[in-house]
Amino acid sequence: DALQRWGNLDIASGTLEGLHDMMRGTTRVRYYNAANPAAPIDPAAGKPVFGLRNGVLRFTKLRIVDLYGQTLQLAGAQIPALCLPENMRSPDPLERGVVLPPRILQSSQVSFRLLAADAADDKTEATKAVGPVCGFLVPDHLDGALEVYDSQGKSLGQVQTALSGRGIEWQGTPGLPGSWGKPPVLQNRHLRGLIEGLLAWGPKDALADRDENQSALAAILRTVDAALWTVDPMGRVGSEHLSVLVGRPLAVVRARVRLTCETPVVATDLARTLLPVRLGLLTRLHDGLMGYFIDDDYSRFYPVHEILAQQTRDGGRHEGFHAAAHTLQGYYDQFPPKPVDHPYLDTSPMLKLRIGQTARLTLLLDPRGGVHATTGALPTKKIELMREHIAKALDAIALTFRVGPVLSDPTTVRMPLPKEIRGQWSWIRRTGVTVWNEAPVVHASQDAMVSKTPSELMEGWLRLTKAFAGQE
Repeated sequence: DALQRWGNLDIASGTLEGLHDMMRGTTRVRYYNAANPAAPIDPAAGKPVFGLRNGVLRFTKLRIVDLYGQTLQLAGAQIPALCLPENMRSPDPLERGVVLPPRILQSSQVSFRLLAADAADDKTEATKAVGPVCGFLVPDHLDGALEVYDSQGKSLGQVQTALSGRGIEWQGTPGLPGSWGKPPVLQNRHLRGLIEGLLAWGPKDALADRDENQSALAAILRTVDAALWTVDPMGRVGSEHLSVLVGRPLAVVRARVRLTCETPVVATDLARTLLPVRLGLLTRLHDGLMGYFIDDDYSRFYPVHEILAQQTRDGGRHEGFHAAAHTLQGYYDQFPPKPVDHPYLDTSPMLKLRIGQTARLTLLLDPRGGVHATTGALPTKKIELMREHIAKALDAIALTFRVGPVLSDPTTVRMPLPKEIRGQWSWIRRTGVTVWNEAPVVHASQDAMVSKTPSELMEGWLRLTKAFAGQE
């Protein structure tokens, strides 16, 4: 029925063959030259060459030729209205032309590749055996800190708010005597640059009298927390209870993006045009990008989207709403978003590249998701980590939470442990200047018990291991 209706329509259709060739100056059509038959006429000769196609295509003259060679010449108002698909129509009802989306006329592609994390030349691509992961970061909601791990999941320390409440500082890993009180010793240069770039804002924040909710550390923690609401690559795999304590492990990954052409760029407009490249997609649950750093400049963090800085809420110690949003009537009125305003964040995170230009990137992403590179003029490219890059590290990550004072038997530490959070809990405390003690935590039951050993007030850290095992 539909085919019959289409067959009865009085319409003519055709393709615009040679349009792109004409704009590139490479048309293969030649016209007969009556004055000199040996030198056919090139219709593109002497006309401008374009490397980009964008704008509105209007027909000023139209000649229709049927199978018998009969012609119909139309011009101006004689040309009837065109039947166009919705995505090629102009919102202006008076515009009768064809709206053309931006396209690069030469054969081009987005080259988006993962790089080896430890490569010195930034050219060696990652493989199954040579990973792109420089390390891992875990947001600590309880302490308002950022825990740091190497590519194997070994704890290196954390960035936290200074004891004065102004500025940020580095704290070593509890239980490791060699790291306590020392500046960070990070082997990977990109992970080291990221942490040193963040710590460099500590004195600046203190000088500007920014409190712990306005520091560079708070800015990246709140932005990442807002971005994580848009990421769910594995369909809610059981870590919702753990998210009350910490965020998901975020991988620090090396990559590069480059716009390439199959042939040398000869069109001047293409050679000088900066093409926008958006990294990450908030509308895709399987896109895990939180943000990135460009060309090893770790003084400025580019969130995945500019809207995130406007949608963040208070977080950290003694902040936020510690319940489900639906349990409070008028929640969104009583707890509105509080935008982040800090020079550490770039409020217009859009990468702009010319053809042939390369950007070296340090990505911060949920390792279970991928990363999309979108230009609007070329097909979207996606990259993602392999299981071999992250599985062992996620199994090895151990979380620490500062707790105290605690009144407990010093020989057998008993505490109520959350059943919903899987993993193994232990208690770490300092028994001397450089001496540490770690003991397993025994779950405190409802039974009344009197220990023979006098209880003591202690301060220390709870350590949780195997919390992320199997989530790669």
